[in-house]
Amino acid sequence: MSWNKIESFAVSNDERYIYVGNISGQILTINLPNFDIISSAQLNVGRISAVDIHLKLPYLATRLGGWKVNICKQDIQGTVKSIIDIDLRNIGELFNNCNDCLYQNFEPIDQAIAFHSISCKLAVKSQQNQVVELEFDDSKYKIVSCTDIDKNYPIVAVKYVKNSNKILVGTELGKIFLIENGNVIKVWHICNEDIHWFEHIENNIYVVASDSRQIIRLDISGQNPPLIGSKFAKDDVEHIVYDSDKCEAIASSFDRNIYAIDPISCESKRIIWKAPFKCRWVYVLKTHPNILIVQCRNGGLYKINTLTSKIISQIKDTPNALWTASQALNGKILIAGEGENVAELTPVNATNICRKITSFSSKIQKLNFGANSYTKRLAVNYKTDIIAFGRADGEVLIYEKGISRSIAHLDSAIRDLEFDNYLPILYVATENGILTKLSISNGLVLNTWTSRFPLWALALNSDKKVLAVSEREGHLVFIDLKTFLPILFEENHTYSKRMKWVDDSTLLYGSRSNLCKYDFSHQISSLYIEDTGNSIEDFAWDKNKKYLVLINYNRMIFLCDYFSGIILDYVFDQIDFSHGVMWIDDEINKSGEPNNFFTFGRTGSLQFYKIYEDKIISNGNLDLLI
Repeated sequence: MSWNKIESFAVSNDERYIYVGNISGQILTINLPNFDIISSAQLNVGRISAVDIHLKLPYLATRLGGWKVNICKQDIQGTVKSIIDIDLRNIGELFNNCNDCLYQNFEPIDQAIAFHSISCKLAVKSQQNQVVELEFDDSKYKIVSCTDIDKNYPIVAVKYVKNSNKILVGTELGKIFLIENGNVIKVWHICNEDIHWFEHIENNIYVVASDSRQIIRLDISGQNPPLIGSKFAKDDVEHIVYDSDKCEAIASSFDRNIYAIDPISCESKRIIWKAPFKCRWVYVLKTHPNILIVQCRNGGLYKINTLTSKIISQIKDTPNALWTASQALNGKILIAGEGENVAELTPVNATNICRKITSFSSKIQKLNFGANSYTKRLAVNYKTDIIAFGRADGEVLIYEKGISRSIAHLDSAIRDLEFDNYLPILYVATENGILTKLSISNGLVLNTWTSRFPLWALALNSDKKVLAVSEREGHLVFIDLKTFLPILFEENHTYSKRMKWVDDSTLLYGSRSNLCKYDFSHQISSLYIEDTGNSIEDFAWDKNKKYLVLINYNRMIFLCDYFSGIILDYVFDQIDFSHGVMWIDDEINKSGEPNNFFTFGRTGSLQFYKIYEDKIISNGNLDLLI
């Protein structure tokens, strides 16, 4: 499991220690020079999504799962002691009885916690989407103000303006609020994506990190309009810090790159480091400006030399993630993800008839993958049983009759791929926006189409000779296989991570938190399943089309009526991010009962479920540890 997964960190002001928050609610103290763990403190049962350190005083604060905040005191040995626990679930309602505010049942993963730069004050987010200011000492706290923010713009980040009581607030859908003493005094609408971080440069100038894949320069005095840089990243920009020694900013991205940014033009200057997985928190040492600390979503913490782009030290105690699965012609299930291995699952007779479960024996095979990358998608050719693996480093590998071979190395991370089952062709979508038609036999690129946006998913309709492909924030595009050019664009779409044809005229596709249905014959898109709370990671339906299950980025499984799309039930899946869901088809289902499926993801295990009386029932798990 992922109980030791690192979620967040902050560096002490003297840069002797790193305070790390993990998924199980612990604060770990790491000796920064040696990069080893020297102590731990259990603050909560749940993830620590953000850690902040006071610039002047010996306090650190953590943003905890379950709408909780903890204030700790640190000593010169790096030991952390909890002094105050704060429950944010109803704090806004108790303060001003606001009934109009957004009440968020499903907690977003935000970093809305910040100390005042001088005083014993802390800004946090309440469950009612308010900015709550707290004053505290070593034993108690009191609410100073509680500021309502537009309920249509959930708060993502807060930051006190340097040496001021003003607070910058970043939200989903791209709004920035400047508040003071409980009042909103300025508003900017920068983009339509999440605002993640504010970093002070000089005077009234801040640089802003956003999911819009660009950096914004913001003059909070209002004398100059925001300067919005070019889109340089292939995915969300999560965090940005300022290196005053080099007069440049350093930004992290979910595209697995760490970038050097010109804080004046907001343009990318170069890639500092290519990480093994998507990155969030970064810190550049003031005492050693060529040393960078980076947290990856694989649960690792890395110490990087920016001059050589080499890893100096690392801490990672998490299993390899499972990213993709498919059923082969022989009934076996193939699963791959991080690292060099692929798991081959064979269904066997249920060992415990009383439980009526399908059991699997697993065999782990090592293929010729690069160990520092991961398989984003695998695909099976249902005529020949050839298997293709698409990797985050751009490699395409073919596995046939027990032999693996690399057929291509594309210039960007592979997001999706699919066989043409009638021709020796593989279609590949990559993060740099290129759709590639690839020969299986020799790896030659037979044709390409290029989008202005990163491409995230594709689905082949062999009957119509059409390939559907999704742009990250652009369109759903339909490509004619003969000309390899677009013939249709659908605008009712964004953030589509999965697309699947139900039949020759019906395409299901995710669009943020919705599942949509496209009628290709009539060129009409309609909402199918509405607002699951976060972007849809994967979905599947049973052979009889009675049920559809989907899983989202909030780790939630939804059971839906296939015909109407009505949500019948939902449950939380695993402690860490879920990436896929797969129906156990009748021909390999040994339980004697229908309607079994499993999920997989960051924890490295399979979670089994069955549907009982229109409810999702847990049916055990299998650790693969590939």
